[in-house]
Amino acid sequence: MGFSNAYVRWIFAKGSQKAAALDLNKTLLSINQKLKQWEPQVYFLYPEDSKDEKTIFPHKRTPFYKGSDIARCEQIHVLANQLANYPTLATLCTEVLNFYKLLESKCAPATVPKET
Repeated sequence: MGFSNAYVRWIFAKGSQKAAALDLNKTLLSINQKLKQWEPQVYFLYPEDSKDEKTIFPHKRTPFYKGSDIARCEQIHVLANQLANYPTLATLCTEVLNFYKLLESKCAPATVPKET
């Protein structure tokens, strides 16, 4: 009976992990739309290719689309940290930080340690 219960818990955990991964992927797909909203706010104050714009978006959109899910989540955190240096972008910084917190909350359940 113990093996059966353990197997059921394992199946449930795997199903939960898959659901969490799908939820994370859905949220990661929204990064494109978020960037389309965030970039114009930066460009309004700091034209594209200006020193400040390059500080905020040093590699344009590439880091938000390349790499592991966790790396992409971290890029949102890096962006929030960069925006924190610009008081005129405080509202945007808060929005980006809130999106990062949402991603962070979805990253943990989507990654489960491998069974040994």
